[in-house]
Amino acid sequence: SPESRYSSAQKATVLVFSRSVEAGIEKGINPGLNPGSSVTAQLVVSSNQVGCLLGKGGAIVSEMRKATGASIKIIGADQVSKCASNNDQVVQ
Repeated sequence: SPESRYSSAQKATVLVFSRSVEAGIEKGINPGLNPGSSVTAQLVVSSNQVGCLLGKGGAIVSEMRKATGASIKIIGADQVSKCASNNDQVVQ
């Protein structure tokens, strides 16, 4: 099954993000955000791990896009927040 391919850390990250968005909607923290609205998340990833995310020829990220309908992109190093390390990139 597709779920068995994901680590516990990956599943936990998605769960925390989902619950955060749901709580924001319920408590009115994010005005104008409704169930089904588009939400953007950014994760800081070590540059040496980005290749694992992309996969050979972009196969893994393409599969994730297809399976989720999400727009997934790697933010260029020149646009990464100053709080990130020099060898970090941002996945959005």
